[in-house]
Amino acid sequence: HSRFQLWGVPVLYAPWWQQPLRRKSGLLMPKVASGKRRGTEVALPLYLAIDPSWDFTATPHWMSARGVMGSGELRHISSLGFERLQGAWIDDAEINRQRYRFDGKMHWDLPANFAFDADGDFVSDPDYLADYDTGDNISAYYLTSHATLSQGFALNSFSGDWMVQARHQQNLLLA
Repeated sequence: HSRFQLWGVPVLYAPWWQQPLRRKSGLLMPKVASGKRRGTEVALPLYLAIDPSWDFTATPHWMSARGVMGSGELRHISSLGFERLQGAWIDDAEINRQRYRFDGKMHWDLPANFAFDADGDFVSDPDYLADYDTGDNISAYYLTSHATLSQGFALNSFSGDWMVQARHQQNLLLA
C-alpha cells in the first residue's frame, strides 16, 4: 500500500510494490504522455531476465492518433563483449502504412588483439524519426551504420594497429 505524494496530495498509489536488488523479470515504470503527433499515449514495458547474460524488454505502446507500436530490445553480455538489438514496428493508422526501425550495437574483443565493432540503424521512411524518436536523432539527415575489424600489435620495438571498416549512410532527405 505504497503512496507517492506531492505536497501532501497522493498522485500514485500502488497496492503492491517491489524494488529488487538484483535483476528480476517484471513490469517496468509505465510511460504516459500526450502530444500533437501521437495523441494520448501509454507504454508499459515488460522486462525479462532470461539468463545472467541475456535479457529482453518488450514494450507495447498505444497511441490514440497512430495505433499500437510494438518494440523490443534484446541484450547479451559475455567474456567476448556485448550485443544489443532493438526493433519497433507499427501499422500507422494516420498514414495507413507499416513503419519500422531496427538498430543494434555490438563489440567483441577477439584473440590476438583483434576487435570487432558494429553499429547499425535503419528506419522505414524519412519521417519516422520526427514521428517517433525521442533522442538526439530526431532531426538527423543521415543514419550511419558501420562495421569495423581492427587489430593492435607489437613486434620488438615496433607497435601499431590497422583496421578495415565498412560504412553505410541512410539518406533521410530522400523521399
